[in-house]
Amino acid sequence: MSLVKITFDGSSVSAKQDADINHHLTGLVPSGIIKGLGGELAVSVSNNYITFKSGYVQIYGRRIYVEEGSQVYVSLDSTKYGYAIIQVNTSTNTATLTKVEGSSYPTLTQQDLTSSGTVYQMPIAKYAKTVTSITLDSSWEPTYIRPANEIAADDLQEYKDEVSAEFGTTFVAKTSITSSDKYRYVTVSKDLCAHALIGVLMSGTVVYLPGPCLSQGSSFTQQYSHYGTNYQMVAEWLSDGRLSLCLGDAAHTVNGVVLFRLGGV
Repeated sequence: MSLVKITFDGSSVSAKQDADINHHLTGLVPSGIIKGLGGELAVSVSNNYITFKSGYVQIYGRRIYVEEGSQVYVSLDSTKYGYAIIQVNTSTNTATLTKVEGSSYPTLTQQDLTSSGTVYQMPIAKYAKTVTSITLDSSWEPTYIRPANEIAADDLQEYKDEVSAEFGTTFVAKTSITSSDKYRYVTVSKDLCAHALIGVLMSGTVVYLPGPCLSQGSSFTQQYSHYGTNYQMVAEWLSDGRLSLCLGDAAHTVNGVVLFRLGGV
C-alpha cells in the first residue's frame, strides 16, 4: 500500500483514476453529451444513415470525441425500433459507435463503470424504421453534461424564485372585497394567510392581523384608530374559505389587503 501521485511530473495514472475524478467533477452524471463543445452531436438522417455532428461525450468520466460526419448504418430490412449508441467496454478497452434495435425499443446495458461494471451503452439518437424509411424521434433528447457555471446560475435563479414565492407581498385590491353593513369579506388563500402578516388598508390607518393566529371557527380582535377615535376589528375565517372582517363602524372603508408572506407555505 502506498501513495499514487496524480498531478505530479512523471506520474503514471490509470484511466479509471482519471475517469473517477472526471465523473465527480461533472456532477456524477452517468453519461451525457458535453454541452457547448463542437456540434453537440446534432443528428440527421438520410437514406440508410444516421449522421452526427462533432462533439464530446462522457460515460462515467471516460471522455470520447465523436468526429464530424460520423455515421451509423441502419438496414431497412423490417419494422423495428432502436437507438444509435456509443458503447464502452472497459474489459476490452473499446468505444464503439453502433446501434441496438428490436421489435420494441430495447433495454440498454448500462453498468456502473466506477465499480464492477464493464459495459455501458449510451443512447445518442432514437429512431424507428420500416422497410422503406428511418424516422428519428424528435421528442427524445439525449442527456447533456452542462458547465458548472450554467448549473450554478440556474440553481441560483431557482433559489431566487423560491424565495420570491415564499417571501414578499401579495395585494388584494378593493374591487375584490365585498361588504355588508360592518362586514368586509376577502377571498384569499387560507394556507397563504396562515404564513403571513395581514395588513388591512383603511382610510387613515393600516390594521395588522397575525395570520398564524387565525383559524376557522375562531376569531381575533384587533384595536385600530380611525381619525383619532379607537375602534375594534374582529377577524375570522368563514367555512367557505373567506376572511371576514367586522369593522367598528359600517362607514369605514377597506381600500385593500396586503399579505406580507413569512415563508413556510
